[in-house]
Amino acid sequence: MGERELGLVSVVIPTYNVGSMVREAVDSVLEQTYPLLEALVIDDGSTDDTMTYLHDIEDPRLRIVSKPNGGVSSARNLGAQVARGEFVAFLDADDVWTPTKLEETVPLLAEHVAVGSMMRYIDEQGRRLRSAAGEDPTVGDAPARIPRAELMPFQTSSIVFQADAVAQAGEFDTTLRLAQDLDFFARVARLGSVGYVPKALGGYRLRTSSVSSRDYARQRKNMRFIQARLRARDAGGDLTWEDFDRDYAPSFRTRRLDYAAEAYRAGGLALSQGHRSGALHLLGAVAASPGYSVPRLVRHVRAMRG
Repeated sequence: MGERELGLVSVVIPTYNVGSMVREAVDSVLEQTYPLLEALVIDDGSTDDTMTYLHDIEDPRLRIVSKPNGGVSSARNLGAQVARGEFVAFLDADDVWTPTKLEETVPLLAEHVAVGSMMRYIDEQGRRLRSAAGEDPTVGDAPARIPRAELMPFQTSSIVFQADAVAQAGEFDTTLRLAQDLDFFARVARLGSVGYVPKALGGYRLRTSSVSSRDYARQRKNMRFIQARLRARDAGGDLTWEDFDRDYAPSFRTRRLDYAAEAYRAGGLALSQGHRSGALHLLGAVAASPGYSVPRLVRHVRAMRG
């Protein structure tokens, strides 16, 4: 990696078989009001018509790199390796940014290793839904919880990083099938403070076919593995998935918390799409774990009003 270009934002867009959605993501980057950027599409061995949507873009800021399929973490890692910018962002190929995303985010990176924002939920057709994701990483115990991988305050697609912090934190863990973002972000947050733009500066696409929506229980288990591995490494050791899995026995309280988290997520998604049945899921989440659900509801309502 050569010398980084000051002020340049390298936007890494890993893509695998998402067809026309990647064109929307790329267009949202190239239409930024912030002028210093490069868009790096890392095609992770797509077998569909992904490339047909990109071949007619005549913009010198766009680079396309193709590689054999290896998963989103490997694509992000390659993008970070070839990035030339002082700053790096990882935008999923099915998400989009608003035109002022970088203009409003980059100035804050003078004081933080990473800066995120809220993102408006959008459906598979790109229509805006009624709610947004993201919370302030500076309030309460959030600054302590993030480096322990106990909190991911916003979507990875919303975050812009200092490139030096990305390099110091190490790569995305390609052995993790789920929660790779949580693991990586926790390592970055150990290098400095995390900043926040308290408004929606992009669209986070909800897709029923996504891995996390199909396998929520597995995702929660992966989160606990990441937390336990960080604790082991802080103590000078390490932890393998096999050792963690052998001894994994969640308590009744933990299972209730997992149920509340899943019900809260399902309720929020349903309501964002206009389905009143989502309220029943939220009631179930509150009944299972008021301590988990009520503060999130309050933060969400305040954010939406603000």
